[in-house]
Amino acid sequence: MKKIIISMMVALLIFGIPKTAFAESKKLPITQYTQETGYYCGPAALKSALSTVGRGTWYTQGTLASWLGTTSRDGSSGTRIAQELTNLAGKGWYAATFPSSYYRDVNDLWTRARGSIKYQSRPMVAGVYGAFPGFTSPDTRHFVTIYGFSGTTASNMTYYYADPAGGRNHNIKYGEIKADRLAYFIADGSIIW
Repeated sequence: MKKIIISMMVALLIFGIPKTAFAESKKLPITQYTQETGYYCGPAALKSALSTVGRGTWYTQGTLASWLGTTSRDGSSGTRIAQELTNLAGKGWYAATFPSSYYRDVNDLWTRARGSIKYQSRPMVAGVYGAFPGFTSPDTRHFVTIYGFSGTTASNMTYYYADPAGGRNHNIKYGEIKADRLAYFIADGSIIW
């Protein structure tokens, strides 16, 4: 028995420990806020993100919408959400927009999610485009708040999100989505972390 254990330890030292051996998982506490209008997903996602960091949840969605410059025609801007998160929660939040429908980078998504959720204990807001779960239109532009993940590699991560349309347009208030699907919907959208 000792020889087997020693042999296994030597093999691990020589060949390394497989990257898939250790699962990573973290979920932040979050409150899902249902958007008050058909175009207030940005203010509601911002308010959910603020609930995770314990700041600014007393602001109405109307107030947040005015600060974001939210309109019925254009909705909200990911860049403005990052600016208001910095103003209200501190610590410099960043926005990356992906003007191409070819963004599929699960490694980039994982790097940002891990840094934000695991190491800074703050959520991400994702601007998604397309028939996201709960929607049927391929032209939907929408914001959701990513508050957790679990998995062993960037490509097999499951992300947990709070959807502001849940309770208004469909019944998914809290959902989960695989990394490749989330990256697909972020194409032509944005990530705020």
